Amino acid sequence: ALWCGNNELEQGLVGDAWTDRTMSWEDYGRLFDRLLLDVVREVDPDRDYWPASPHTPVGDRRNFNDPASGDAHLWEVWHGRKPFEWYRTCGHRFNSEFGFQSFPEPRTVRGYTDPDDRNVTSWVRERHQRSGIGNTVIIQYLLDWFRMPAGFDATLRLSQVLQAMAMKYAVEHWRRRFFAPVLVSGVEDPAGGTVEVHVTSDLREPFEGTVSWELTTVAGERLDGGSLPVSAAGCSSRLVGTIDVKRHLDKRGPRDLLVWLALERRGQEVSSNLVLFARPKHLELQDPGIQARSTAEGEGYRVELSAAHPALWAWIELGDTDARCSDNFVNLRPGHPALIRVAPAERLSAGAFRRRLRISSLVDTYT
Repeated sequence: ALWCGNNELEQGLVGDAWTDRTMSWEDYGRLFDRLLLDVVREVDPDRDYWPASPHTPVGDRRNFNDPASGDAHLWEVWHGRKPFEWYRTCGHRFNSEFGFQSFPEPRTVRGYTDPDDRNVTSWVRERHQRSGIGNTVIIQYLLDWFRMPAGFDATLRLSQVLQAMAMKYAVEHWRRRFFAPVLVSGVEDPAGGTVEVHVTSDLREPFEGTVSWELTTVAGERLDGGSLPVSAAGCSSRLVGTIDVKRHLDKRGPRDLLVWLALERRGQEVSSNLVLFARPKHLELQDPGIQARSTAEGEGYRVELSAAHPALWAWIELGDTDARCSDNFVNLRPGHPALIRVAPAERLSAGAFRRRLRISSLVDTYT
């Protein structure tokens, strides 16, 4: 895409004069503004050059994360310990670096540990953690969002759900502002008792469809629902409607409500989402009673998951067998089965596949 001169030097490592921690702007300019620019023009003239990342090309260059100019590295979540909701305050033009760490899945960890090492703070596990603050930050955020996991494997899995939530808050917000394929997302306002419904399309042509929504209890009882027509221009993001659920919030409180969103086009679902008014750790989820039906399909299997009660972040495993899944960590709503195609890394008979198949969800991490 482009050549970049350096990473994060303009983020406090360049100053008016040379010190033990900074180089001068004058010498910095000779190297990164002129010399490397000339080299790129000579050896790769069809590609652009960007002197640093982050970089503010218009305005005060020292304001390296200026929301109105250039690119930004956003680490207020993780290094700054800000809540995930902080991402919704970001209006930066291009976010070239942000992130959140998780632990590897249990099968990966079993590949480099003995049974006695399978604790987050064991010597071996800490040696494999290359971020000095990593374990502490993951656990801090995990306890902000979820109940204390019951066991090592549950901790690993829940850290991956946590990472996904961090990415969801950031990417959904930026998709609503300026990039997406086709996405339905909701922005909850617990105080006002509303959910803003947004549809974002990166298609070149106009998009016509319908958003259906359903309000349920955490047990799955339907309380309300409806639909919103969608008409979006190509490459656009817009608010298509606001759902008012204040009377239900006032009656039942935020811990007992789930808002399910589904975007359909020509009768086919193209995007879905779930909106919560409370942290997952405060939801009194029931045993979802997940059922799985598998049928052979091509080189793998087609798995249909259904649940008697809402199941949050339901995931598929095949024991110690690697597998590629078309989707995973899905939210299951009663009466709305999810279809997942599973391609095992080794050929398995139908019987062997069913014996190894394991389905878990959020409640299994703490019960």
